[in-house]
Amino acid sequence: MFLRSKAQGILEYTIMLAAIIAIIVVVMFKNGGIGTSVKSSYLKMGDAMNNTVNDLTNSVSPSTTP
Repeated sequence: MFLRSKAQGILEYTIMLAAIIAIIVVVMFKNGGIGTSVKSSYLKMGDAMNNTVNDLTNSVSPSTTP
């Protein structure tokens, strides 16, 4: 009987932990949450890389203007 109530307690804590994790994930990734920040940072990094490649390409290639 002791083993059965211990297993039930573990199951209850597992369900509570899953619910808390689900709430945290929803709050973090809802509109305007961390998901938007990660996407914005990723896009800024891509723009910076494109600008660097364009700058390097323009400085290495011969100029066509006199």
